[in-house]
Amino acid sequence: MTVGVVGAVCLVSALLTSWMLGVPAWVFAVVFVGLAAVSLIRPPNG
Repeated sequence: MTVGVVGAVCLVSALLTSWMLGVPAWVFAVVFVGLAAVSLIRPPNG
């Protein structure tokens, strides 16, 4: 899986989770930025 695919899956799953739980948009934004930072610092193998 490429980084783009992993990012898209994380994006969709985060949106679905925030929608189901009623989480504010800023919480989702913080989580997404954190995931992006982690992927940039330590890119996933494969």
